[in-house]
Amino acid sequence: AFRRVYNDATRAWLSRYGWPLFREPKESDVFLLQQLRVPLNDTQHEFEEAIKLLGKLVGDALNESAIGNALPNHIDGEKGISKFERFLTIERYPHVERDIKYLRRVQELRSKVSAHLKGRDYETVLTKNLGDDRGARAIQHLLGEGVTFLRDAIAWAGPTGDDATVEEPVVE
Repeated sequence: AFRRVYNDATRAWLSRYGWPLFREPKESDVFLLQQLRVPLNDTQHEFEEAIKLLGKLVGDALNESAIGNALPNHIDGEKGISKFERFLTIERYPHVERDIKYLRRVQELRSKVSAHLKGRDYETVLTKNLGDDRGARAIQHLLGEGVTFLRDAIAWAGPTGDDATVEEPVVE
């Protein structure tokens, strides 16, 4: 379901605002969405890879320039998720707090798992953002939260021309 609603959210945003919620992937990133899955072997490597992919898809790919252009003013130093938060607040999106918290959690996790040296606070950051969940279970929950965010964004943005909303497993 994550892959489908990710693409649907981009289309819904394009339909409502004239720009996609997530930027088109660069050539080297074109397969990120297809690579994202719940880890099969529950290894640390698979867990960290899934976090990195999710971070790229919902954080790095956020259409920051279009969001910035849609805002009434520019704030020096304001970054992607903060711009998105301000945009959603101005637009009166009903789930700003929940969804921005989700995006920031994914961003913080990605930043920590991408670090070459994990450091002492690695487990602290994981626990802060994932509770006791690790591995496949943690990814399943993050993807589920992502589906909730994206489905609500789609419902709020309006029809995409493909309104068959189906309850599906989190990952196809």
